[in-house]
Amino acid sequence: MTRQTPLFLRTLAVLLSVAVVEDTAAGPARLQAIDIFDIEYASDPRISPDGAQVIYERRSNDIMTDSTRSNLWVVNSDGSEHRPLVSGVIKASSPRWSNQGDRIAYVVSDGDNSGIHVRWMDTGQTARVASLREAPDALSWSPDDRWLAFTMDVVAESEPLVTPPEKPENATWADPVEVIDTVLYRADGKGFLEPAFSHAFVVPSDGGTPRRITSGDFNFKGPISWAPDGSHVLLTTNQDDDWAFNLYESDIVAVSVVDGSLRIVTDTDGGESLPRYSPRGDRIAYVYNDSRRLAYRNKAIHIIDADGGARKVLTGDLDRSVIDVQWAADGRSLYFMYDDRAVRKVGQVDLSGQVGVRVAGISGTALGRPYMSGSFTVSRNGVLAYTRGSAQRPADVAVKTRRDERVLTRLNEDLLGNRELGEVHEIVYESSIDGEEIQGWYVTPPGFDASKKYPLILEVHGGPHSAYGAHFSAEVQRYAAEGYVVVYPNYRGSTSYGERFALLLQNKYSSKWDFADNMSAVDAVIDLGFIDTDNLFITGGSAGGASSAYAIGLTDRFRAAAVAKPVINWISKTLTADSYTRQITHQFPGMPWEEFEHYWQRSALSLVGNVVTPTLLITGEEDFRTPISETEQFYQALKLRQVDTVMIRVPGSAHGIAGRPSRMIAKIENILAWFERYRSTELSQATQHMRKGQTEDAIRLLQEATTSHPTSSALYAKLAYACRYAGLLSDSIDLYQQAKALDAGFDSILSAERQSAKAEIYLGKYDAALERYAAIRDLTAAHGDEPDEKMLFYEGLAHLYKGNEQRALQLFDESVRHEPDSLWSRFATGYKLAALGRHDELIEFAKRLTHDDVADGERRYRLVHFFALAGDSDQALRHLEAALAAGNFNYPYISSDPLLAKLRQSPAFAAVMGEMRRRYEDFAAGFTREAG
Repeated sequence: MTRQTPLFLRTLAVLLSVAVVEDTAAGPARLQAIDIFDIEYASDPRISPDGAQVIYERRSNDIMTDSTRSNLWVVNSDGSEHRPLVSGVIKASSPRWSNQGDRIAYVVSDGDNSGIHVRWMDTGQTARVASLREAPDALSWSPDDRWLAFTMDVVAESEPLVTPPEKPENATWADPVEVIDTVLYRADGKGFLEPAFSHAFVVPSDGGTPRRITSGDFNFKGPISWAPDGSHVLLTTNQDDDWAFNLYESDIVAVSVVDGSLRIVTDTDGGESLPRYSPRGDRIAYVYNDSRRLAYRNKAIHIIDADGGARKVLTGDLDRSVIDVQWAADGRSLYFMYDDRAVRKVGQVDLSGQVGVRVAGISGTALGRPYMSGSFTVSRNGVLAYTRGSAQRPADVAVKTRRDERVLTRLNEDLLGNRELGEVHEIVYESSIDGEEIQGWYVTPPGFDASKKYPLILEVHGGPHSAYGAHFSAEVQRYAAEGYVVVYPNYRGSTSYGERFALLLQNKYSSKWDFADNMSAVDAVIDLGFIDTDNLFITGGSAGGASSAYAIGLTDRFRAAAVAKPVINWISKTLTADSYTRQITHQFPGMPWEEFEHYWQRSALSLVGNVVTPTLLITGEEDFRTPISETEQFYQALKLRQVDTVMIRVPGSAHGIAGRPSRMIAKIENILAWFERYRSTELSQATQHMRKGQTEDAIRLLQEATTSHPTSSALYAKLAYACRYAGLLSDSIDLYQQAKALDAGFDSILSAERQSAKAEIYLGKYDAALERYAAIRDLTAAHGDEPDEKMLFYEGLAHLYKGNEQRALQLFDESVRHEPDSLWSRFATGYKLAALGRHDELIEFAKRLTHDDVADGERRYRLVHFFALAGDSDQALRHLEAALAAGNFNYPYISSDPLLAKLRQSPAFAAVMGEMRRRYEDFAAGFTREAG
């Protein structure tokens, strides 16, 4: 029969030449894992009082220390003179302009020590004005710039429960016990807490000794607002007897900087915070939320007279929660920040309550996932400085004047300007459970083609009272770079949609309600027509991890799940996490022992008996917010159910498992690898076809795939493997060599050469195969490796066919010694028994092997050989039929195999061979016709 080269091989050179040209001119590459080390962003922009300059924190990742570095840079408001102020390996943060604009104060942390520094802007001279044992917060200049105020933790005095006996000199005793009696005894990211309270201090701005101005076993929190005459400062505190059990309660107090005397300014039930004196000092603005025991309440701007009278609500009709407040210089209005439908804005409200929008689109300081983020400041002449991000970029520094708006920096153009990123699209849909409108986004991969089908990842945000938006996300962009469409909805309970929407999950998280919102997002994107519905995946962290774990207890639609730092059992979580005093009272109808069924029904563990989805779990070992014991419960439950699961423990990590660059990379890449393991691709689909004996279907699928992906080495290698099964041995060798040309890596070259040698054995080209094995030995030796038991077996088989029995036996012995328990070394044992004429032992060996992991057609041939060589033709024929049923109709090999010469004389063998020949010739002819 005359064979012509199939079309897909003949056109390959053309396709590859086009691909090379396209690759050369293709432009930006996709985002890679290592790129995360090169991403930067701006944070905490501080505009000078005259609006002329902006100082900001420039945050970048250091690949050598695996940490995020914070330096201070300054840029003029017109975009000129962008330059560093404080740079190097230290962490500089919290820049604050003096009221005269001639100096800045900032905090420097270098390991275990912190200090407050001042820089004179005209000369660049700096001074360390305070060395501190703890990191300071809420740094603030006095009106005359003579003082700096700040808050800092102070260790509280405590009495031991007992006095231990005196230890003898030079004695070695165990570490002393720790006695804990505080309500708040550990915190995520800090570990077990030494009893301490946050107090306010002042220090001369030209250097001196910090002086504490608050007292008592209470916490005083900033921001700190100075009275215009400098006599006192405003702080927030809760001095109720049960303050540790009511962390949402707080009052505003005025504290004298001279003698520390304290005056209560507000004492309303609920939380008063963020106090700000008006420029003239006649009014105080602050943010207030009421005392209802709910998981979410809006925070509104209130103003009162400085003496505590004439309270007024300014943003009560906004139905959005206020994040920050700053007075306009004339005292007639206030600037504030709030989130509205996943967009962070700066609003301006006058004293009558009229609200307008000054800036929309603040974002970009949450690098990992697309959470809302960012901050702003305003100058005396009304110029706003803020962090401006987008769906394609992390935060830069921007300014808004009354005339225009401009972005001053381009921190990531060197990297992201040369990367093709996924496109972010908004989607608004109705939830299947009740028709509630839900806003979400989906990200399409680089090179997106709506006529193709893509796998989908559902990414569920944490909180649940938080929100995603059209913001830059390194994690989402990495998923998109690997070919996934990523959908992330703001399901009910998310913020920025008003109080009613946020409270739709009151006492309902996790539940069928958020599940319906999230699954409706998946269906809404599927309806767009470009999703491969056989390849759906789910992931989420924290509350999103709880939701993801709950979801796979309600559906089996996802091929795999990646559940990060989840809540699995609300009964155990609330009684082991650091948030127990506020979470139980505000998110549940009662205590766990009072409302056991309620807690249990909201727990993913209650649904674990339904879970069939392969699940990856990842949590920090020092997570006190969603303790790793939650992850362990789910892991062990899934193992008991024999559901495929892995647990990734992040050593030394608290709740923020992506807090260091390498940890973010580890999280993303492990999730991608897990999803890839279960992703149904052309490769996996072809493998499934071959396992079912559908070799023809596998080859047709792979032909189409190689045409669509002409540069995929893995696809060509898989096609070569399938062709060898079908007896298209020459094509198989050509394809393996093509796979090698597409991927010149060591593993690719080694695999292609070994597989080509195997095909040459089947073609009867034993010398060519042995020459190739000699070259493989040189290749592995140069790489510092040695042949494994599989190669030693096949090289021995080539010698056996060629008649070099002694050399074959040597290689079979080497294979067994290399890895005695592997399948290939066992095959070597079988051929060794045959060569030595020990037929009875060979039959018993082969019978034992039939109960082993011998399933596919190629391995069935080994049993055909063993039984044939031992004289049991019936068993040999049975396994030949099984090989044929498994899709291996390699007629050229079996018809000329020298080890089966005697068996071929059997009429029964001839009948099986006839069927094998028919399938081979029919497919070979069709293969050629289809290609031509």
